[in-house]
Amino acid sequence: MIRDLTEAEQTALKDRWKSADGAYSEQITKELDDLRFESGEHWDEAVKQERDRSGKPCLTIDLLSGPTKQVLNQARSARPGIVVNPRGDGATQETAQLWQAILRRIETNSNADYAYTWASQHQVKMGRGYWRILPYYVAESSDEQDLKVCWIDNQHSVFLDPSAKEPDKSDARWAFVYDDLTMDDYKARFGESSVAAHNGLFGVGSSAPPDWLTKERVRIAEYFYIEESSRTRHTLSDGTYVWDDLLERGPRKRVKGKYTKGDPLLPEGQSIVRSREIPKRTVKWMLTNGVEVLAETTIPGRHIPIVEIVGERRNIGGKVDYRGLVRMAKDPQRQVNYMESASTESVGVGAKSRWLVADTQIADYQDMWATANRKNWDALVYSPQSVGGSMVPPPIPIDREPPIQATTMSAQRASMQLRAILGYVDVSMNEAGPEGAAASGRAINARKLQQEMQASDYMDNLGRGIRLTAKILYYMVRELYDTPRLLRIKGADDKERDIITHLGPEQQQQAMAMRTQAVQHVFDLQAGDYDFAFTAGKSYQSQQQEATDAMGQLFTAAPELAKVGADIWVRNMTWPGSYELAERLKKANPLAQDDKEQNIPPQVQQRLQALDQYAQMAHEQIQQLNQMISEKQAELDTKKLIAAAEIEAKKEIAAAQEETKRLIANLEVEKASALAMLEGQRAELEAARAHAHDIGMESMRAVHRAADTVRKEQERRKSITFKRGPDGAIEGATVEGEAPEAEGAEA
Repeated sequence: MIRDLTEAEQTALKDRWKSADGAYSEQITKELDDLRFESGEHWDEAVKQERDRSGKPCLTIDLLSGPTKQVLNQARSARPGIVVNPRGDGATQETAQLWQAILRRIETNSNADYAYTWASQHQVKMGRGYWRILPYYVAESSDEQDLKVCWIDNQHSVFLDPSAKEPDKSDARWAFVYDDLTMDDYKARFGESSVAAHNGLFGVGSSAPPDWLTKERVRIAEYFYIEESSRTRHTLSDGTYVWDDLLERGPRKRVKGKYTKGDPLLPEGQSIVRSREIPKRTVKWMLTNGVEVLAETTIPGRHIPIVEIVGERRNIGGKVDYRGLVRMAKDPQRQVNYMESASTESVGVGAKSRWLVADTQIADYQDMWATANRKNWDALVYSPQSVGGSMVPPPIPIDREPPIQATTMSAQRASMQLRAILGYVDVSMNEAGPEGAAASGRAINARKLQQEMQASDYMDNLGRGIRLTAKILYYMVRELYDTPRLLRIKGADDKERDIITHLGPEQQQQAMAMRTQAVQHVFDLQAGDYDFAFTAGKSYQSQQQEATDAMGQLFTAAPELAKVGADIWVRNMTWPGSYELAERLKKANPLAQDDKEQNIPPQVQQRLQALDQYAQMAHEQIQQLNQMISEKQAELDTKKLIAAAEIEAKKEIAAAQEETKRLIANLEVEKASALAMLEGQRAELEAARAHAHDIGMESMRAVHRAADTVRKEQERRKSITFKRGPDGAIEGATVEGEAPEAEGAEA
């Protein structure tokens, strides 16, 4: 509903507009000149017309676009973004990541990167840039509102409170964003206003700011302003907070003829420890033509939703001056243009023939001589003349060397001065080292880093603007998302997931009712306190290339390290098949397999290591026993006894080996089970350990029995006495402690 501005509103509006216009008018003039110069209008119009009339070249050699694009592309490749960190009041790293995902969702849905880039272009070129945050309805049939980060086409249509003191102007108390409409366009939009009825004249617009209303044009402006108030907050004895205006109170009291508020009714056992006045900022918005309010509303949040980023800021005698890269580079650029034009002119003039002639010699052939430098005449004809009986010499050519070297050197000096002012390092001109040797990649990268450092202040100021954007969005979301809603967000791993947001305990039950199996979080937007930061780095592609180069140099210097990280090196490469090769290298890398086991609790890892050590010890003992048995068997003289003892020993050893293999297999099974079931398999692991010990001891006893059998048999063999006949043949044998064998018994 259209209404007239109140007297107080009109006074505040005019005073603030006058303040902004006085603070920024000279600055805007400089900035417009910077933009025109950057767009290619290097020559003064009067000088250009004069040179055109005289036929002199008027060249424009643009040396500003390269450095300007380098600074802008540095900001683009850095992919600046919002970072949220927990500060207190129940905030955690997980909830901070949820907030970060919500804010970046708003950035993505509103193409905020374009708003940032557009403002950054003006920051770099002229010294200031702006973007804004707007609420909007999600759909025509819905009452839900969301937020978007919007670009501002005409950057000079923004007047932000010049009395703001903070570097990011987050303390600004008012702002204008204006637009000039033709009277026909204005009537089409606001036909029922009094300004439209009177064509902006006849006294209706006399109280408007200067130049807002004319017969042909109407200026309308979005006018933002902050209304400040306060709320009393009480701290209770249990440490909780309560707002004074939300407390129930007892009967009113009459004190000195006036009624006062009743005493607050507190929970039983509670008392007020201290009270504090908390300032409250309310953002108001109106659309006005200077005399009428065309629309108005309250905007959620605490800050003017307009963000300013600056290039270089100077305070000169109390007056603030903003500038970008172009301001101080104009004179060297003009010098380059002039010297290149002069050099071209000199070369052109030097290539033309000039003649010393008497005017009467060429009077009959003026057309031929006038076109002699443009047409290729076979001959130049003249009329011979005599003076006092003597012939006048024929036309004589006049040649002179144009000062090309001087103008070229002057242009080169101007170009060097321009690069020095811009902090621009031309890498292509410095790729050759001493004696023509190519510079190393490290040297070229160092020069690029030098260029980035020269423009880092622009990146820092852009970061301050994005950090303020995060703060504005944070407070606006906490008011605008006033009902539980389902949001699809992307986490740090770029995986999409659904969450439900709500505002406080009153909405928690409704939010929980919306929850499904796919929803991972129900998130209270009112809980927690957070800090906001800005992150920027090299693009993913440049980081990946830098990592690949660094690892390649490392592995070249120390080839043995390739066994440790070759799979990571290959994975960072981008040629076809690199991922498949990296997977194969990873399978062959034991350390890569250890990476998968880093989540096993230390207690389980210790038990598994103890079991591995015990199995290894048992295996070594068995090998030692096998060696002992082999040595003993070599000492046996009788093949049968040796064979019998060997068979028996092998059986025992085989049984022990099989049992040990079974034990080791069981231990491996137990180990795999422990990795999956972790602490829950503790009893089985301990039982396996005890069982392994018993089996090992039994194996050792079996081996000892076999060795004892062999020893007894050897002792028995030593006690045998052989009886020989007259021919030396063995006729019988007697064993100590046994009855003699019959004669002829088989030995």
